Amino acid sequence: MPAGRGQRTSPLYNTLTTQGAVHSQTFGWERPKWFSVDGREEDYSYHRNNVFEVVRDECLAVRDRVGIMDFTGLQNTRSKARMREPTSIVFALTAFH
Repeated sequence: MPAGRGQRTSPLYNTLTTQGAVHSQTFGWERPKWFSVDGREEDYSYHRNNVFEVVRDECLAVRDRVGIMDFTGLQNTRSKARMREPTSIVFALTAFH
């Protein structure tokens, strides 16, 4: 429900919103879903929708360069990343006590 949105946000919320972040909610927390750099809104679909290319470009940018991921809404899941190979990147989700 829109009335309950925006109540639980991370410290990055305003910065990411200014950059065009479109948020979804997870466990009551607002989390960035994708970035609307041209002001478009998502048309929901069971197949590739109108933001597929935008999200693809974001994924390629993170793969080829660097990105920041906001895991604030996952703090209660007790998620842990395990290092399986020497080159793995470990996300320390326990930092969100």
